[in-house]
Amino acid sequence: LISMLLSDSQLSNADAGVCLRCVRQVLLHSDGSKEVPATINMAYFLDLMGCIWKQVFCPPARCSMLLPQYLDLLHMISEAIFRAPGHSVDLSDKAMSDLVWSEAIRQKNEQGSAAKATIGAYVFHAVPAALRCAHVTEDARRVSQALEVFSWWLEDSLARSGPVP
Repeated sequence: LISMLLSDSQLSNADAGVCLRCVRQVLLHSDGSKEVPATINMAYFLDLMGCIWKQVFCPPARCSMLLPQYLDLLHMISEAIFRAPGHSVDLSDKAMSDLVWSEAIRQKNEQGSAAKATIGAYVFHAVPAALRCAHVTEDARRVSQALEVFSWWLEDSLARSGPVP
């Protein structure tokens, strides 16, 4: 539903912002706990993030207005990936599709690494753009949020690149 709404060229920026906040809330509460069954797997999550990238970040007019909400979403996602207690076990493709998006991305296998690289690419484009956006730079909390997200992903990126000769 969110993908269809975001794809609508007639959707106002305010309504697109509501969509971003809804996505954030749904992802935040889709941790597979007993209260909310795990319904968002990694494939759906990546499709959703691709749609948000294409429909929110890529159009310049929409991007400049929605960067603060997009930054909130990326912060929540990054926190779920890097701050949640994670464990990694060797899983089959079937088992990976059954995991909640955040658990699947934390897996130290080819699928988890590819998904993490995709989200990292979104972050490494969005955070510098956010730090050039007046809606973000006028708010110290948002600047801290952007820098925190950037530092998590940079640390992860450097750790995966191996030792420097």
